[in-house]
This record gives sequence, structure tokens and C-alpha cells, in this order.
Amino acid sequence: MNRPKLSQATRPLTFDIDAINERGEIVPTAIAGEHPLTIYVDKREIVTLMTLGAAPEALTLGYLRNQRLIAKLDEIASVQVDWEVDAVAVTTHHGNGVTANRMDKRTVTTGCGQGTVFGDLMAEIDDLELPPMPAFPKPRFTVCSNRYAITNQSTNRPAQCMAAHWPKVAKS
Repeated sequence: MNRPKLSQATRPLTFDIDAINERGEIVPTAIAGEHPLTIYVDKREIVTLMTLGAAPEALTLGYLRNQRLIAKLDEIASVQVDWEVDAVAVTTHHGNGVTANRMDKRTVTTGCGQGTVFGDLMAEIDDLELPPMPAFPKPRFTVCSNRYAITNQSTNRPAQCMAAHWPKVAKS
């Protein structure tokens, strides 16, 4: 497999702002630095994603592959990020960009975040074959009376967020 040429255009994940604490004092505070990144494939604008900027090349390749806008990574010659214009230029070996019919239909999705699905992705779902799942040991949990809802008995570490996601486990 030919690997695409990738820029290494990371951005800092956080930036400092002056915040005011409960005593009215100004305190420097690091916050996430989310940035727009517009994807172009062979000079055609595809979509603008929001990213922290840690691995924009990987985000771009993953997005294009996940949305089935590219069939194989072998199609990609290069992925070059330019933060001065908040864009990434993807160049394919064939120079034809994304198949036009993939861009005809866009579906806006909802849930934890809002997203866009290109083409008739649902028509392809039945054709997907996933590799078999490896066997993992079943975790053992117990209910605790301290501030954590559950403790993982195999590691003896608190699993604070599991009560919110697995309420039946927390109640049992």
C-alpha cells in the first residue's frame, strides 16, 4: 500500500484565557481550542469539521474513509493542512476527487453531536462484514457506598462514570 504524504500540522490542544474565580480573582485557565478545518479533495470543498487540531491529517483521512468518500487509502497521494487558512488539501492519485453521486445526497444527523452523512450510506450497511470480535474477560463490578457508584473488582479502581452509563449495574 502506498501511504499518502502527510503534513505534520498539529495545533496546541488548549490555550490560556483569564478567568475569574469564586473570589473575584483573575486566574489563567486553559481551555480547549477548537478550530474549523475545511476539507478539499482535488480542489473541491467537501465539508468543514471542528477539531482540536492534534492530528488533522488522520481526522481528514478517517472522515473521508468513514463517509465512504474514498474507497481505499491507496487513492490518496497527499494530505496537506494549512492552519493559516483553516483548510486541508487532499490530493488523489487519479485527480478526480470524490465521485459526484456521493456528494448529491447529504443527511444531517443528530445525537451527542450533529454530523453529516454523504451519499446513501445506509444502503451499504448490509454489505459490510466486520471481523470477529476477540474474547474479552467479563468485567466484575460491585456497588459501593462511597462517592463512587461502582468499583471494578479486577483493577480495584473506581469507575465513576459507569453509573451514569450503566444504571442497571449501579442499582443491582
